[in-house]
Amino acid sequence: MIPEQQIAIVQEYFWKADQGSPEILNLYHTDVELYFPKFGLGLGKESFLEMIKVFDGHLESILHDYENMNFMPSGDFLIVEGTSNGDT
Repeated sequence: MIPEQQIAIVQEYFWKADQGSPEILNLYHTDVELYFPKFGLGLGKESFLEMIKVFDGHLESILHDYENMNFMPSGDFLIVEGTSNGDT
């Protein structure tokens, strides 16, 4: 996958996350490995759903600053730097 394709998928991810869209799961491989500091390590789409529960009752809304995101492709990886705002 070329960097432009990677970036387009990641942009779609953040948009779907901000909208709370359940279609976000379609962007994940069945055997996804994930890490989030307040959740830890997870394996599979079910782990993603478990991670979302960590925010339940704590995060009312979130919006990422799409205009100022920095994308740094590195082989099979894409590093994303950015900020977000939300209500708790």
